[in-house]
Amino acid sequence: MKFTFISIVPFLCLFTAMVEALTRDEATPPSDSIILIDRQALHDMAKDQPYGSLFPENGGYYLKDKDDGVVGIASYEPCTELDAAFASAEAKYAQEEAAESPAPTS
Repeated sequence: MKFTFISIVPFLCLFTAMVEALTRDEATPPSDSIILIDRQALHDMAKDQPYGSLFPENGGYYLKDKDDGVVGIASYEPCTELDAAFASAEAKYAQEEAAESPAPTS
């Protein structure tokens, strides 16, 4: 009996780590939101919400309307593409900020 318990504990720890690695959400997302499974669904929803904005939130990306209500949540497939796009935009913004700041004089 003791041998079985010892072999189950590492398995449960490994299984828990694998499940946590597959999810990006830090908290349970709103249950009434639409899950946008691909980039086309994201574009279609954005067209329907002309005043909406896409925000990185809760480990993923939320499409919110002008009143900050969640209308859509990007699924994991478009999240990797959005991660790259947001990182690229942040790098470009940092580069522009650095170019605009005055050079130190000695």
